[in-house]
Amino acid sequence: MSYIYPYNDAINLFVKGRISENDALRQECTAKEILRRLENQPGLILADEVGMGKTFVALAVALSVATSDKLKRPVVVMVPSTLKEKWPLDFKDFKEKCLPGPLSSSIRYDRAETGVDFLKLLDDKKKNSKSIIFLTHGAMSRGLTDDSGVWIKLALIQRALYRRWDTNNLKSALYRVLSRLLRVKIFDCFGEELWEKLLDSDTEKWLDILKKFNIDEKDDPVPKGMIDALRKIEVQSLYNEIQKIPQKESKYLDERIRETRCILNNEIRKVWVKCLANLQVQLPLLILDEAHHLKNPDTNLASLFQSKDAEEDAEELKVPLAGMFERMIFLTATPFQLGHYELCLVLERFQGISWKNSTAPAGGLAQFKVELDELKTKLDQAQEAAVRLDHDWERLDEDDLVINGQKLAAVNEWWPIVHSNQAGLAPAAALVVKSYGQTKQRMKDAEALLKKWVIRHMRQKSVSFNGDLIERRKCFVGKSMISEDNECHTEGLEIAGSSLLPFLLSARLAALNPESRPFFSEGLSSSYQAFLNTRKLRQNIRPTDNDDNNGTFSNPEDNPAVEWYLHHLEKSLPLHYIQHPKVKATVDKVIDLWHRGEKVLVFCHYVATGRVLRQYISETMRIKIRKLGAERIGCSPDEVMGRLENVGARFFDQESRLRLTMDEKVKGMILSYHLLQTYEAKILDIVRRYLRTPTFLVRYFPLEKTKLEKNDFEAIFLAKDDSGLSLQELLVHFFDFLQDHCGEAEKKEFC
Repeated sequence: MSYIYPYNDAINLFVKGRISENDALRQECTAKEILRRLENQPGLILADEVGMGKTFVALAVALSVATSDKLKRPVVVMVPSTLKEKWPLDFKDFKEKCLPGPLSSSIRYDRAETGVDFLKLLDDKKKNSKSIIFLTHGAMSRGLTDDSGVWIKLALIQRALYRRWDTNNLKSALYRVLSRLLRVKIFDCFGEELWEKLLDSDTEKWLDILKKFNIDEKDDPVPKGMIDALRKIEVQSLYNEIQKIPQKESKYLDERIRETRCILNNEIRKVWVKCLANLQVQLPLLILDEAHHLKNPDTNLASLFQSKDAEEDAEELKVPLAGMFERMIFLTATPFQLGHYELCLVLERFQGISWKNSTAPAGGLAQFKVELDELKTKLDQAQEAAVRLDHDWERLDEDDLVINGQKLAAVNEWWPIVHSNQAGLAPAAALVVKSYGQTKQRMKDAEALLKKWVIRHMRQKSVSFNGDLIERRKCFVGKSMISEDNECHTEGLEIAGSSLLPFLLSARLAALNPESRPFFSEGLSSSYQAFLNTRKLRQNIRPTDNDDNNGTFSNPEDNPAVEWYLHHLEKSLPLHYIQHPKVKATVDKVIDLWHRGEKVLVFCHYVATGRVLRQYISETMRIKIRKLGAERIGCSPDEVMGRLENVGARFFDQESRLRLTMDEKVKGMILSYHLLQTYEAKILDIVRRYLRTPTFLVRYFPLEKTKLEKNDFEAIFLAKDDSGLSLQELLVHFFDFLQDHCGEAEKKEFC
């Protein structure tokens, strides 16, 4: 038996207005390639850039597997809690846009946010079984924390009491306190009878018992898989804890119940994990989104870059989900932002597939480990070569920029010539060229092995807009951020004034600890807040008792000299943190682009830097709005926000000429979109809310006029920003997006 699932040719990924024919063909080819590779390997990473359609590719693979599986088993898509609404919504659109009617109506899916919900979905009868299950990250490790875990807890307690002849008195005590012990006081009205009937009956009969008590439970309270697993585990320790349950009423009873509940929950948690490990469940495929969370956070500093669920996600594939899936697909848009060691940690998760199954890849787990070790070796060699190149490059100086005795003025003139003519180079330059060649070859060797495990597509470097090709990305380094001529500069941002001393101290710190580049220097280069945060976290990381320092300091701050410099560096930080060279340049650039009508997205290496940028950009924008408003209206800056609020309110006044005229214009545009006319009222509200914002009013509304003429209203719709778009064109793009790009479910979300 082998793992062979053909691509379902009924899937049509071309969606007018959303996925072009070329993109649809690429996505289809990618899905087919994934299915082909999974025949012979445990998993792979789909790492297309953002916006390339990873979701639809993954859904096409999932549906192909689910519809071809002879046992009609579901495919599990594991998603972050932040995307638990988005994935099912995308699947609705996928069904609506990409599947023919009969196939679309036959596909069932559901969402599970807890381990109990997941097991219940797996337990569904075939006629109600799901093809796709969206499982929230951390669901299995969260265990029995919500109301759906009550019946599982009770089943565990029942299992602990099974065939123990000395439990009659204990059971009587349990009947009295179970509602409080399990925190389900809503069942107090049934007295002890409910708990007695449940504990004295097989779990398969619990649903009927609950119905007799008019308790609304739509599914079997305890999934069959859990019942089977319970029979295989040792529960003596749980029984020992249950015996400590208070058996007599007293004034301390509530306190004793709380203590017992805490102990019992801890013990039940252990039993829950054992049950999961004994589940006899085999599923064809796991698709895991945001796979870069699977790297293990080694230090507190790592929490700056990872979600709170990251560690739980990694553990789920080791324990509760280990061996459950025949294959795995990981999705991430940022695989190479991980260090190569971390990337290998992500790939190691493929060890969690079912290797004992007859569909396991040829060579088994041993062969996979051999291939992964070889990949690690090649990646190590590539990194070593890159570090060597970095060191050799650092030794270059201006006197080495010579070719055949001719000195060149700049590196960017010298380097291209070196590629084509390596004669007459200075020794240091010849060493750089040699290191470059070795690094290039080592990277090619590593890429050749990595290609098997990672599929990645990149966006084209230019995009068509209004018939013109526009570069998708321009790189402005350092001083280019503040350049008025929009030209690229090779110089960095100038560090001067109150910012100079902190950076000089940081340079001295780097000199004191040359073997390991101090991480706090990177934080300082990002923002003063990032430096303070990284230092605070670092102070909580100390060497263990087993560390053998050999006269060195495992933590840089254990060095008195380093600590002295860090202390004075912190004291030297400017009181006004916006004076940080990069923060100020970024804020100024964002405000300039915003003023010209552009949308801006800022990426930050450190969370702390993101927070401070959001604060300063918001403050600077408010100042700019007041200044622009004061100039346009002819009032003091303190009056501007009140004046703008009054103008904005007119968009919602049903008697206002401004509202009536604007509504009439937008309604006329909506008439061309027959699929949007049912959403007309909501669309009008969206447009009004956009127009009334201070950011729109100060840039595009004729605030200087007390009475608007007909041509003034038209001018509001036709005024263009620096991107060349007017409000009218912006609305056309929005309406095109709603009608052609969105399915019905998405339209409801937007409107």
